[in-house]
Amino acid sequence: MANFYEASCKCGYERSVRTGGTRETFQTESYFPFYCKQCGLINVNFMQPHDLCPTCKSADIKPYGGPTTSLDNEFNTVTSYKYKAPNEGNLCPQCGEFTLKFELQMVIG
Repeated sequence: MANFYEASCKCGYERSVRTGGTRETFQTESYFPFYCKQCGLINVNFMQPHDLCPTCKSADIKPYGGPTTSLDNEFNTVTSYKYKAPNEGNLCPQCGEFTLKFELQMVIG
């Protein structure tokens, strides 16, 4: 199941991201938000090799939900397979604060 989230921060940053995949594509296309030091918030297809940013090819990318990208908050999480991040308390690529939140917008089966 694919979920679409609106990532937003109090500084004004906004971006739409996708998690998971559809029934037809989940074995080859499943996404999760990652942080790239060069590009900021990116969508990464983790069913394909994902050690580089799909945009700038930097190796300095990390999934949201880790200690450098998210505060430790186990409640209300964004999940996709082995990846999990809190809905609130994530690193904003624009202001650098842990004030980015993910709000569910749409679910596609």
